Amino acid sequence: ATTSFSDTFSANENPIGSPWVRTATNFQAVKTTNGFACGAAYTEVNDDAYAKLSTSAFSAPGDNYEVTATVRIVNLASAPSEIEILLRMVDTTSAMQCYEVLINTSGGGELVRINGGGPNGYVELSETAFTIRGWTGDGDRIRARVTGTSPVVVTAWHAPAGSPSSWTQLFTYSDTDAKRKQTGQPAMGFYQHAAAGNLENAGWADFSVVAV
Repeated sequence: ATTSFSDTFSANENPIGSPWVRTATNFQAVKTTNGFACGAAYTEVNDDAYAKLSTSAFSAPGDNYEVTATVRIVNLASAPSEIEILLRMVDTTSAMQCYEVLINTSGGGELVRINGGGPNGYVELSETAFTIRGWTGDGDRIRARVTGTSPVVVTAWHAPAGSPSSWTQLFTYSDTDAKRKQTGQPAMGFYQHAAAGNLENAGWADFSVVAV
């Protein structure tokens, strides 16, 4: 089984190509441009974009892994609302489910459990809400880990751009809900409401996964 993966988005692709996939066509695509990944489009009905790693790219047993990604912000004043690390994603042609480690481009966030169905089928786990101290945006790093099945434990950390190995924990959450996500692939996501801002002003400059 493949136990690690990394991508620096060196090629310009719209939409992003293999090993990244998107099965739920009622969500938007992801593209790569100028060395980072971002949302490719938005609509008034559905502004969410995602891309999931195929099982040929990452297939570690047990679905326990850690994702590390570097923030890219070109223009904070006109950046999308959210960039996201998605954990244990399972998708179909009309739905997807996962854990969403949500990072607001203003420097806050929380954990969201997406339970399937359309774009509104989610639960905000508000007890995980955080504000990142020392948030620069561009060059900051986010790390997110998912382990276990009963409970499922999700933990996230932040490291500032000037000290990329100095990690501070943002939250840890133990999920015992019947809808907890016990299996699935790593993925990335983006959200921007309507036409506010420019999709190419924020994204992920790299994305790596390692089994834990």
